[in-house]
Amino acid sequence: MRASAVGSQTVIGRIITRVEEAQLDRAPIQTVGENFSRRFVPASFILSALTLVLTGDVRRAMTMLLIACPCAVGLSTPTAISAAIGNGARRGILIKGGSHLERAGRVDAMVFDKTGTLTVGRPVVTNIIALHKDWEPEQVLAYAASSEIHSRHPLAEAVIRSTEERRITIPPHEECEVLVGLGMRTWADGRILLLGSPSLLRDERVRISKKATEWVDTLRRQAETPLLLAVDGKLVGLISLRDEVRPRRPRC
Repeated sequence: MRASAVGSQTVIGRIITRVEEAQLDRAPIQTVGENFSRRFVPASFILSALTLVLTGDVRRAMTMLLIACPCAVGLSTPTAISAAIGNGARRGILIKGGSHLERAGRVDAMVFDKTGTLTVGRPVVTNIIALHKDWEPEQVLAYAASSEIHSRHPLAEAVIRSTEERRITIPPHEECEVLVGLGMRTWADGRILLLGSPSLLRDERVRISKKATEWVDTLRRQAETPLLLAVDGKLVGLISLRDEVRPRRPRC
């Protein structure tokens, strides 16, 4: 048995550290409460003294001091923030601190990472379309897999998985280049392969047919991800993938 991390380096350890750091991060509303308490303490002593002078009753003076004590103001905000951070951690939500929690109350839009967060993170190939008369869908998938074989991206793994399930031989490639945010450029069988988004093909001056554009628009409306394959500067096919949305919990 081999431990990949111990102590504070484990996932649980890092979560605990994050929660502890979050509790040290002060929200602006905490400063307001503390400033109020700092100014109100002298006022409460003055009111208590006046009560003693005017009534001569020590009990009433002490009652005034206790009633006017600003402890509730000073303790309520940090207690509420700590409780919110702890409650979030129990639900798998790590809040970076009180200031972030306070700003969250004014949020009107949220952006989430899709793959693996909103979705299951295991996409599957749904369509393989040949867009050139000399190409078959199996060839399109095989050369797409040749481009993706060394990538660890979930979409790449789905393409490789689909090829293996169909028992299709993957052509070996000589060299590959990752084009961040766009796709892959690969050299295989003496050919230059481009696999990725329509933006990649447009940047490389590859003509995208009207049929391909219609397919891309249709697939995107169906929440699928289209990957276009071009070989030696010509569009030859399209692969689409879909990642299932995570099932909702009963109490969501």
